[in-house]
Amino acid sequence: MKSPHKRIILSSILIPIIGTILTISSGIYTSISEGEEIILIERLEGIPLLLIFAYFFVGCQSVLFSLALELVIQNRIKVEFQFYIISTILGFLLGMSLLHIYFGIIGAITGLIIGVIVRTNYLKHKTLTKDRSEYSRTSSITQSRR
Repeated sequence: MKSPHKRIILSSILIPIIGTILTISSGIYTSISEGEEIILIERLEGIPLLLIFAYFFVGCQSVLFSLALELVIQNRIKVEFQFYIISTILGFLLGMSLLHIYFGIIGAITGLIIGVIVRTNYLKHKTLTKDRSEYSRTSSITQSRR
């Protein structure tokens, strides 16, 4: 994705989806570890309803998270590890807006995943832009010598 606007939209959409997948996965894991018999189809049938709740309860926070990550933090943090830590902390705070440590943990994991996606995409775009500018500079020098 070339523009920060696309990364903001993508991360805003992905945050509730990833959080829902993590919530369902942890519920299935907990049920299995407690020896409960689970019917997977019943768990998966709940995904649309959980997504609606996720967008309702953390939709605005997801947009704020994405804006902060892209417009405030992205260009100021040069070390990737620091970016991932900040993204994880922001995710934790987003999850804690639901007032339970469980959602804080889900939010932290989601924040890390989103941070990796956004940062990887940003660096890829930055490298491509740099390569293009070097190529155009090199080709203009070559053309001027002719």
